[in-house]
Amino acid sequence: MTMPAQPPHGPVGGGVGGVHSRQCAVGPASVFPRNRSDIERLAANYYSYVSDRLFFICGRGQSGRVTLSCVGRALLSFELERVDLKANLSAIHYRIVGGLLNRRNRAGGTLSLSVEPIDADTCRLCVTVSGYQPRLNGRLGGIAFKHIQSPVHQWLSDGFVRWAAAGGGERD
Repeated sequence: MTMPAQPPHGPVGGGVGGVHSRQCAVGPASVFPRNRSDIERLAANYYSYVSDRLFFICGRGQSGRVTLSCVGRALLSFELERVDLKANLSAIHYRIVGGLLNRRNRAGGTLSLSVEPIDADTCRLCVTVSGYQPRLNGRLGGIAFKHIQSPVHQWLSDGFVRWAAAGGGERD
């Protein structure tokens, strides 16, 4: 059973504190990662999902670095920050470390995937971006970010949480 994803939380614009966005869906408890391997697989599925929908190349490097690129240019790069495995929460956090879509092509913000149980049968899966400083936010007073990059991120994250909450299959 899936429920509609929640709208983004926090400012859409990304002022001083950066962009904050969160998409969530409710799904079966079987989605709940039980160990580090499960949460890392969930993250790999997320990056593969994004790559498949946008025809980007998703490169995974050593030490948890992930780069989404198009035509040989890194659009966004992420580096594994930490994994949280607790009885009531499984989460994986990536620092946004650069890329053409990041302001000044340098570090800023985090992307997190988290799963928390609601009851014995259901859990909530969320994709959260916080503190992100998009390059497009500075162009034309933020119009490019607001009308292109932000809606694309929300569409991708919403689609992923719905796909995963519905029991999305294993991905390479």
